[in-house]
Amino acid sequence: KGLQLSLRKRFSNQIQFTANYTLSEASGYGGIGESLAVFQAECRTCIGDDRDTGPLENDARHLFVGSGVFALPADFQFSALLTLESGRAINAVSSQDLNGNGRIADFIAGPNGEAPGHGNFRGDRTAVVDFRLVKFFRFANSRDLQVMFEAFNAFNRLNMGRQLEDTFESPNFGEWTGTTEAGLNQFQAQLGVRFTF
Repeated sequence: KGLQLSLRKRFSNQIQFTANYTLSEASGYGGIGESLAVFQAECRTCIGDDRDTGPLENDARHLFVGSGVFALPADFQFSALLTLESGRAINAVSSQDLNGNGRIADFIAGPNGEAPGHGNFRGDRTAVVDFRLVKFFRFANSRDLQVMFEAFNAFNRLNMGRQLEDTFESPNFGEWTGTTEAGLNQFQAQLGVRFTF
């Protein structure tokens, strides 16, 4: 379930903005894409009531993406992209068979006292700023050369994502595991050249 809102505005002085906001909920049984039959056959965390369904690992309630493009003097162009996302769901589990079904990894209360259940606590919020600076060199016959500098996660924010310890018996329960998820990388920069002819 979701609600998407979008706003676009272009100004006469070659400045344009775009803002997108999504309010969403992704809930169900088991992992992403698992059917109820698969969940019931392979369930390691079943409680046997409605707590077996809840937020899935791709559930991020709030997502905001904003961008702007700015035309600068001397044929320069600057653009920026801001991405903000609320924490995604994590299952707090035990390394023991708490419900006696013969399988380990049963649901347990979250690190902040969240009630046991599917997706009962959240990972780290994500905030990323990317930008690009382009210099245009224009030639005859609609040819041009672009020299660009791009920076990703420009402020080098540590985005921990869902990489928090989810096992109750671990001394680091609820803490960051020291790794980051794909796509939540640290600062990167690159230079590029494009010739149009």
